Amino acid sequence: MDHEVADLLPPDISSSLLSSAPLLPLLPYNNFPLSNVSLLGSGGTNFPHPSVEPPLFNFSIYTALKILLEHKERDQSRLLVPDTEIVIIIVYSVLMTSGVVSNALVCFVVARQCARKHHSTGPSPRNMYIVNLAVADLALCLVCMPFTLVTLLKRRWTLGLALCKIVPAIQGANIMVSAGTITAIALDRYFTIVQTPRGQMLRNARCGVASSIAAIWGISFLSMIPLLVYQEVEVVHLEGLILYEVCIERWPSRAAQGAYTIAISVAQFGIPVLVLSTIHTRISSYLRLHLSSPPVDNSCKRARREWRRNRRTMLILSCIAIVFAISWLPMTAFSVIAEFSPGTITSPSVLYLTFAICHMAAMSTAVTNPLMYGWLNTNFRREFRLFGGSRSSAKEQERRAARARKMSMAQSVVIRHDRRTSMTCFTTMTTSSNTRPSTTMTLLPHSTIEGI
Repeated sequence: MDHEVADLLPPDISSSLLSSAPLLPLLPYNNFPLSNVSLLGSGGTNFPHPSVEPPLFNFSIYTALKILLEHKERDQSRLLVPDTEIVIIIVYSVLMTSGVVSNALVCFVVARQCARKHHSTGPSPRNMYIVNLAVADLALCLVCMPFTLVTLLKRRWTLGLALCKIVPAIQGANIMVSAGTITAIALDRYFTIVQTPRGQMLRNARCGVASSIAAIWGISFLSMIPLLVYQEVEVVHLEGLILYEVCIERWPSRAAQGAYTIAISVAQFGIPVLVLSTIHTRISSYLRLHLSSPPVDNSCKRARREWRRNRRTMLILSCIAIVFAISWLPMTAFSVIAEFSPGTITSPSVLYLTFAICHMAAMSTAVTNPLMYGWLNTNFRREFRLFGGSRSSAKEQERRAARARKMSMAQSVVIRHDRRTSMTCFTTMTTSSNTRPSTTMTLLPHSTIEGI
């Protein structure tokens, strides 16, 4: 038999490997069980009975069976060795399980907080963004990862044309929503920390946040319309034998597909990384400018606390930008290389293993996002402790938090410059005082920093 394994793959393997830049591909493979092989003109049966009308190819059924068996023997059966497949299954299972649990906990904590504080209008504006990110990450765990894992193992598409069009579109839209929400959270934090309280109040209005979230979802799904049009199920066949089906993109031209890949890569990776880096750098500069070194005077205890809090905030912001870039850079680079230089990796096993590693790195954001935006959030940790504690202790902590908020509202923070020591420290003055300091500065409220 003169047919090579490569001859049985679709003619455009790069498009079947990668459905545009951020999408999670449905990979074609050449491994197939004989029970799933059908013959053209056989009426859907595995092998035609002699009484059935002759098949459409010009050799006997025994020759066809011989070709199939020979192909199955020559087919490497697995492009990934069994041990590698086991590792991939374990990693995907851990990512899916931990992602579902952690993001569900974030949604639960926000819902419980609203119920405990009797917020009939719903969560706070900042929590609306966090819940939206958790919902998008839940979809990554429930839609993106399972379909990609199954296709990695089964190596063919068996779910029909409708799901071939819908699944990649949903996968890509959820990735775009996740990236867009992370960008919106960065902008919201910038306006909250750096801008004036009036601007903060306007930008944090619930209707404005709801409109932003609706726009993110709308733009994300609109950007996936080309996939609904160009995703197709194609049959891979040999000498009249249908071997298996694959779900791939079929664009009218390579130029159009390349332009779409670049556009999606920029929207899903380039813009978020640029915004995160710029915004977090400006926030860090703002915090560093207002409190550059820890005070040493005993009267500046609150200033030292603010300095430590600001340092922690800058560290968290830096980690968010770095983790996002590291997680998505491999997948984005793989997408562009597979699109514009498909011959870079010639070995199919290396190609699929590289994709699996890049994809798992990208999907790890479904686990790191709830950690960085949820667990590192002081308010979330406090709410989670209230959930784990007794009812009486929860009420006591709630009363303490209410007293702390009242004290914070009754105080304003001013800067006093000590001429003898040339040291700037923070002192507090009640709003009822008649003394008006020459220089005043309002520190960031605890909810602003702790909600980072």
